[in-house]
Amino acid sequence: MSFISDQQAFSTGHNLSYTAVYFDQVMLAAKLANAKNDLATMHANKMIESLQHVGPNFAQRLQQVERTAEAANLSVQKIPALPPEFYPWANVRHKELLDFWPATNPAGCLFVIGHALGELRNGLIICNLTMDFAKNLQLDFTAQQASIPKRLQESLNRFGQAIQILEALPSPTPALSLLRPFFDGVNTQIQTTIKLMRISGAGQEKAFTLNHKLLQILGNAEREICDHLA
Repeated sequence: MSFISDQQAFSTGHNLSYTAVYFDQVMLAAKLANAKNDLATMHANKMIESLQHVGPNFAQRLQQVERTAEAANLSVQKIPALPPEFYPWANVRHKELLDFWPATNPAGCLFVIGHALGELRNGLIICNLTMDFAKNLQLDFTAQQASIPKRLQESLNRFGQAIQILEALPSPTPALSLLRPFFDGVNTQIQTTIKLMRISGAGQEKAFTLNHKLLQILGNAEREICDHLA
């Protein structure tokens, strides 16, 4: 087994969950394209163009996960290129990596924190996209929108539990000086947007605006935590 740094563990967790947003958007674009609506088709084409632009970035993130899997001597898996390939791959990799690191392993906790951070970004992006499409294209995304608050809360719970484990270790990681205040601050704001999501009309409009702010914060956090762990 090769050495796996704390930074690599965090990035692997983040990339494993965050790359789902690429494939989730592929599925959304397909739904728009099948809506038989000129405006929806136009949005689908814009999404496809955007996905082609960001595709190389997500490909690099997938490759990073596989490099960690190889260093950990995990099963050999083909890097996914399409949604039907991605979701089974992600489930296998997630289970294997959780099994690889004991619950009290600092690197394992950072993997869980990275994974939760990526899930939060994914959930907020899909939330805003579906709210936008429901409002402006009159398409039904009720099921997706109803599931998002629970997804966000579960991610926050895992994030907080991992920090508590790190705090209880005999030699807490120096990253806690960044992780604890970040979590406390973002937890409050995500709790607010979860409440707003459940209020139709003006509440969802406020959630949409807050989500954009949170996505900037979470994106910056990925870079800051990686730098801190370097």
